[in-house]
Amino acid sequence: MVAGVFRLSSLGLTRGRVVVFVPRWLPPDPAGVGLPYRVYPVVSALLRAGYAVDLCHEVHVAAEAPEVVRALDGATAAAVWFAELNPGMQLPGMFAFLEMVRREQPALPRLCGGGFVPLLPSLFDCEGLAELVRSEEVGALAAAVAALHGEVSAERQPFGVEALFAMDLAPFLVPGRLLFRNDTPTLQIPTGQGCGKHCGFCFYEATQPRLLPAAGIAELMGHCHHRFGVRQFQLGELDFLMAKNRALELAERLRQAALPLRWFALASVQDVLAIGTDGLSALAAAGLASLELGTETGTDDGLRRLDKRFGRDDVLEVQRRLRAVGVLPVHNILFGWIGETVAHQDGTRRLVRELAAIEPQTVFHFRLYQAMPGTPMGDEGLRSSPPLPRRWSEIAGWRQQQRRAMPWLTKAAETRARLWCERWLPRAYGEDSGAGSMRRRWLERIARVRCRTGWAWWPFEDRLLAGSGDVRATWLP
Repeated sequence: MVAGVFRLSSLGLTRGRVVVFVPRWLPPDPAGVGLPYRVYPVVSALLRAGYAVDLCHEVHVAAEAPEVVRALDGATAAAVWFAELNPGMQLPGMFAFLEMVRREQPALPRLCGGGFVPLLPSLFDCEGLAELVRSEEVGALAAAVAALHGEVSAERQPFGVEALFAMDLAPFLVPGRLLFRNDTPTLQIPTGQGCGKHCGFCFYEATQPRLLPAAGIAELMGHCHHRFGVRQFQLGELDFLMAKNRALELAERLRQAALPLRWFALASVQDVLAIGTDGLSALAAAGLASLELGTETGTDDGLRRLDKRFGRDDVLEVQRRLRAVGVLPVHNILFGWIGETVAHQDGTRRLVRELAAIEPQTVFHFRLYQAMPGTPMGDEGLRSSPPLPRRWSEIAGWRQQQRRAMPWLTKAAETRARLWCERWLPRAYGEDSGAGSMRRRWLERIARVRCRTGWAWWPFEDRLLAGSGDVRATWLP
């Protein structure tokens, strides 16, 4: 990295140089910011296609910094590539970069893709800022750059991570507190994209999985360990155990390498059951320390509505198996989805309690459903929302135009979903449960009583924390 710009050479004949700017995707954090791992297969595809890349991250260098302006000289194209689905944090950096390019190099082609771009309406007005790259294929940006000069480059390229072997990754190491329960530097690496489960509520419902082979994952982990001392990894893919043999091959390669590595992955409940106790033990012996599951809801009926292919009893069985082999369970829990009832919420609370009883250290990620255009459930929900934004200047205020965040629910149902998701369940079973002051522990106990009884209303106990700085004293109807 030279003055905030990662300069990456092409892997073959140089067809030109592309300046890629990644807008800030997370708030400033004194502990550092992790790798925007979704960007690197796209950059790797550019390198394989014969383009050199000047890669700029807003967390390291401002869009208008002199070194970024200088990088535009002689470039073939300038591109913004988003790291996440949520545009909120990323739009200011995008505007700053593209306006700078238009001002400094008005003839330089400008492209924009990644993250939420595939969600934008087909008639979206780019307001002259950039041409959209809507494809989610890793080679889509390389193909778009080639098309600028009448050349042809395949969008569908192998999923690769060559760019990571040419970079200083030390700036992206962050403590592994949540998933590994320590402050050891941890690196998130891209190992796959897409998902083969096709759950109707999920943004990735229409995607097809593209995976880095086990040999490639093991090689990258070994490289990062030997060069940067990395001992903990988060594997950046959605459905790690969908390819059972690949997972077991990775475990065997890591075992043979005898490196002191620990790692985290995401998987589906049915795939954990399918790999069996012996397979799970092999993964744990190879360093699997934490496994995240798309549990989502706590009743069999709710799971069917979300297109899940397992039942609540399967979730409990997986929890027991993970505990037996010493792997920390992480569960994604979803509230406010279309069709959710009080009975579904009650079942979800019961399941959370049962999971915590089996393994008290379980990590829960409580989330509110967001309607994603282009998915069956999302399109249904968006029919009761304001029209999607049609230009860049409308995106930031789109949510504020909605009278409620989840208009497919009644007002009372939305409030109840928010209380369980944002207040009572995190307070009862969050990562800090059982810690802190005596007052905080009492509030945790009260929250657990609420979760057991189902009483969500009138948060009288929040007055106990008024002015303490721990929790905002807010009264909801």
